[in-house]
Amino acid sequence: MFNKRIHVEVSARHIHLTKEDFEILFEKNQILDIRNYLSQPNEFASNKTVEVVGPDCVFEKVRVIGPFRNYSQVEISRTDAMKLGIDAPYKLSGDLPGARIRVIGPKSEFVKDIAIVAKRHIHLNNKDAKSLRIRSGQHLSISIGGDRATTFNRFEARIDDNYKKACHIDTDEGNAAGINKSCIATIIK
Repeated sequence: MFNKRIHVEVSARHIHLTKEDFEILFEKNQILDIRNYLSQPNEFASNKTVEVVGPDCVFEKVRVIGPFRNYSQVEISRTDAMKLGIDAPYKLSGDLPGARIRVIGPKSEFVKDIAIVAKRHIHLNNKDAKSLRIRSGQHLSISIGGDRATTFNRFEARIDDNYKKACHIDTDEGNAAGINKSCIATIIK
């Protein structure tokens, strides 16, 4: 039987950019440099940040996540959306359009429908998914122990050969469950 234990990772607000949108916000000769690598292979937090502006609030220093994608997207929590004064839809990364948001970089800015509250999801490679008998798009639950033990439902399985087994929740969910960096959960089908 394959291990159903999985690392829980809390995803703070961030932005993914296309190369074209990056060049609008930053100088053309700028590079998307690496501050630190993230848990998923080839993903990294850049040293670059932008401002995200809604009708009611501005978030400064929103981290740009690399590498470049074929879509730009701001991922925030439900609390962030309320503070910004927008109604960001609950969607998987890459599922656009989102809510209208203004993004300001050191060179210029743009306004696009790219703000979402990211759905809970579980990353699995094909080997892990096969061992657990999980298919792409399947909804799963996880159980977390500890002082604020809880069960989260409706994690969508995302499967790719390059993924490392981990589940992602946003800061609202992480704070509610008292998640720390070494949190391990159990997958429930």
